[in-house]
Amino acid sequence: MYKNKHNESLVTLLKQSADKYSDKIALRDVKGTITYKEFFQHVETLASFFVDQGLQVGDRVGFVFPNSIDYVTVHYAVIRAGGVSVPIDNFITPRNLSFQLKDTEAKFFLFHSEHWDKISETDLPQLDFVATTKLPKDNSKSPFQQDVFILDEIFQQSKQSDLPEITSGNRAIFLYTTGTTGRQKGVMLTHRNLVVSAMNIMETCEVTDADCELTALPQTRLFGLAHVHGYLSLGASMMLVRNLILPQKVLPLIEEIGATSFPHVPTAFYTLMDTYPNLLKQYGNQLRYILMCSAPCKEERYKQLKTFLPDVRVFTSYGLTEAARSTIIELDKHPSKLTSVGQSTYGMTISILDGNKVQPANAEGEVVLQGDIVTSGYWKLPEENKRVFCDHGFRTGDLGKLDDEGFLYIVGRIKDIINVSGLKVNPMEIEEVLKGFPGIEDVAVAGFPDEKGSLNEKIVAFYTTEDEKEKDVKALRDFCYQNLEKFKVPVHFERIQEIPKTVSGKIQRVKLREAYSF
Repeated sequence: MYKNKHNESLVTLLKQSADKYSDKIALRDVKGTITYKEFFQHVETLASFFVDQGLQVGDRVGFVFPNSIDYVTVHYAVIRAGGVSVPIDNFITPRNLSFQLKDTEAKFFLFHSEHWDKISETDLPQLDFVATTKLPKDNSKSPFQQDVFILDEIFQQSKQSDLPEITSGNRAIFLYTTGTTGRQKGVMLTHRNLVVSAMNIMETCEVTDADCELTALPQTRLFGLAHVHGYLSLGASMMLVRNLILPQKVLPLIEEIGATSFPHVPTAFYTLMDTYPNLLKQYGNQLRYILMCSAPCKEERYKQLKTFLPDVRVFTSYGLTEAARSTIIELDKHPSKLTSVGQSTYGMTISILDGNKVQPANAEGEVVLQGDIVTSGYWKLPEENKRVFCDHGFRTGDLGKLDDEGFLYIVGRIKDIINVSGLKVNPMEIEEVLKGFPGIEDVAVAGFPDEKGSLNEKIVAFYTTEDEKEKDVKALRDFCYQNLEKFKVPVHFERIQEIPKTVSGKIQRVKLREAYSF
C-alpha cells in the first residue's frame, strides 16, 4: 500500500486519489472545503495556464501564501506543469524574498493579496508571469508593469493544455533552509525524495484514507508539507490553519472535522500542557496519533503528555530539509528509548563518522545519511555540495550516536561544540542544567574567542527570565558548579529579551556571537 507508491510522482498519486475519491473532501481551510475532483481540476487548469504562459519543464516558480487550499493548489499545479515549486515563507522579509526569487531565477511568481505592501518594497527580478488572489485597492502599490492575473479567474477557465509526463526523477521543489549560520541555501528535491519521505511516515503511523489531519505546521517546511503529500496520496483528508497562536480556536476543530492526527513540534505540546491543559485533554483525546519533529521530545515531557493523552499514539521523527524524516520512533513502544529519535526509515542508512572513519555503536560522531530521501544537493552551490557529501552520504552537521539496536540519539551540533583548553563542551548540556534554575525561562550557550586568556574559547550563557529581571550571577555560577564539571561552567551570564531561533526552533548561536563580544 505504501512502498508500491515509491516509484510514482506526486502528480500520479494525486490523480489516483482524484479518480478513486472524487467526491470526498480533500482539503479544508478557514474559507471552505474542496473535493478531490475539484482540487484536481483546479490543479490541471492552473498547470495548463502556466504552460500557455510559457512555463518550461524545470522552470522555477516562486509563491508566497499562508497555509490554505490556494497554497497547496499552486504547489501541485507547478509540479503538474513540470515546474519546480519554490514555496516562500509567509512571513519573509522583502530582502529575503528578493534573494530567493533571484537566486532561483524564477520567472513566474504568485502571492496572496495580503502581501501587496511587502511586494511593493521588494527588489523584484524581471518576471514573465504574476498572479495573486486579489488586486490592491490602491494601484500605486503594484510594482508590476505587466498584467497581474487573479487565481479565481484562472480556475474558472476550462481550457486544458497538453501537459508533460512527470516521473519520480523530475525535480519537484526547492526549499530554502532557514539555517543557523545565515546563508540561505536552496535544497533541491525530486518527486521520489518527497514521495518516499511521505510514505515512510504514513506507513509507520498507519495512515489510511479514513484519517483526517488538522495541521498548523508551516507548509514551507517539509515536516508539514510531507503530511500534505502523504494524505493526498492516500485519499485522506486535511485541514490547514495558519498557526497555533490561538489554541482555543484551533483545538475545537479536532472535534468539528473529526481529526485523527495533529502534528507539531514538541514545544507546542509543552505550551498546550502548561497553558491550555483542559483544552488539550478535551480535544486531544479524540486523536488517534500525534507526530512530533524538529527536536527530540524531553523524556519528562513525554511522560507528562501521556497523562493528558493516555490512549493517543505518540511518534517523534528526525530529519533535515536535505533528508526529511530519516528516522522515526513510536515512543509508547520503546519506553527505554525515550531520548532517541528512532531507527532509520525504509531505504535510509545512518552512519556515525569521526572525520571519515565510521564509528562503532554508542560512539559519538557526525550523523551521515544516505538513501532515497536525501537531496542531490544545493542549488548553484557546488563547493558547498563537495563539503557536505562524502562516500557515506550527506553530512548533517549533527552530533549523534547509534546504540546497539540502531536507535539514533542526537546530542548536539558539531559547529556548536565549544573548545575549552582542548576539552570539548556540548552547549546543550549546560542549557539543560540552567533551565533547572528557578525563574529561568530559556537558555542559549555559545563559545566566544578567549582573546586575553588561554581557554581557546570561553563559555557564555544567555538566558531569559519569567519576570524579566536579572539573576544573581554568583547564584547561577554556584548552581552550575553543583551540576557540571568545572571546565563547563560559563564565564559570563547575560540576560537578554529573547533567544534567537530559526523557524523550526533551533538556536541561532551565530547571531549571538555576531551581536555580543566578551
